Amino acid sequence: MRIKIKKKECKGCHTEQYIFSHGLCKRCASIASFKSRHGTISSPRYKTPIRKRKPSYEANRTEQWLKAHWGFNSQIELFDYLWDNRPLTCPFTGENLLPYKDDMLMRRVCCAHVLPKGTATFYKLNPDNVLLVHPEFHRIVDQGTFKDRGDHPSWDFKSWDLMVEMKKKEYEKFKEMYLL
Repeated sequence: MRIKIKKKECKGCHTEQYIFSHGLCKRCASIASFKSRHGTISSPRYKTPIRKRKPSYEANRTEQWLKAHWGFNSQIELFDYLWDNRPLTCPFTGENLLPYKDDMLMRRVCCAHVLPKGTATFYKLNPDNVLLVHPEFHRIVDQGTFKDRGDHPSWDFKSWDLMVEMKKKEYEKFKEMYLL
């Protein structure tokens, strides 16, 4: 036996329709359901959180200072300069980097920042802070584990670690000198 469905007046739109839930037609019920889950446009639940960023004038000032101080407008410009003016051999693995020169993606992967860009913002465009290294070496020093380092005993990770420590001290002096 089938239940007979009658049309009734919807409490939301006040038209005579089949009632779906809580005295509302299907359309009004779906709108009410959405509002209960997400809030209304004016309610705080609906608004997406805003990331805290540097004010644009500070970010622009930093970028302008980096360009003026190091002489490069972007990392890509710096990387291209390095490929044109540095030896194409990895100083830590001894491997030839020439096969990666024509591949635009690998040209970027072979450029490793000694001090990470996030912690040493003002050294991001410093050509002395970026080295041309083998892509696997770059991956290991950025994201690898001691086990990964152990898989390549002939590679010179100690020199890399000493260079990182030396650059950290140099960066601290740099910041003191420029009052950053």
